[in-house]
Amino acid sequence: MASEPEKLIDLVAEHDGPCILDDAELAHLQRRPLTHNGLRSFVTQGSFPREAARCGVLRGARVCVALPSGPESATALFAFSWWGCYAPLSVAHTAAELAAELADLQPSAFVALAGSTDLVSAARLGVRAIALWPDKETSGIFELRVCSGDDQQATCCEQLATESDGGDVAMLLQTSGTTKRPKT
Repeated sequence: MASEPEKLIDLVAEHDGPCILDDAELAHLQRRPLTHNGLRSFVTQGSFPREAARCGVLRGARVCVALPSGPESATALFAFSWWGCYAPLSVAHTAAELAAELADLQPSAFVALAGSTDLVSAARLGVRAIALWPDKETSGIFELRVCSGDDQQATCCEQLATESDGGDVAMLLQTSGTTKRPKT
């Protein structure tokens, strides 16, 4: 009898078929699809664990992620929920809404696409801002770099980390309920 999956990544089949492809807006990039095995490897053994640790995202850390829908957003869901606690945020928020969400969620880090002004906003609020740089060759693969202060130059720090275990919180979702203010 198969064991119950402990983490979201455990639901990804083990085979070399395509798993994450570029959408129509990114088709011009002509990147290779990320396979099921490629996704599993990237998240659990590839560059993601090393980069997350290097950028100071420790085991079980709560990370807010604001990415547009697409291959990197899909991979980030698997990666950050495997590593710690993934809290997705809308990319359509105002600066005030971002500040309120970060204050409510108290993340260790905030991740957005490289070049996003939200990275500067998060850094000014005292939250570790991490830029996500999409890979040019394979859909869904990315590199992480810590942003410093008002500029978005990468200054990665070296910290040890271990993967999360099955008892850790993997994802936080906010709802607005009747107050129109996000609640966790």
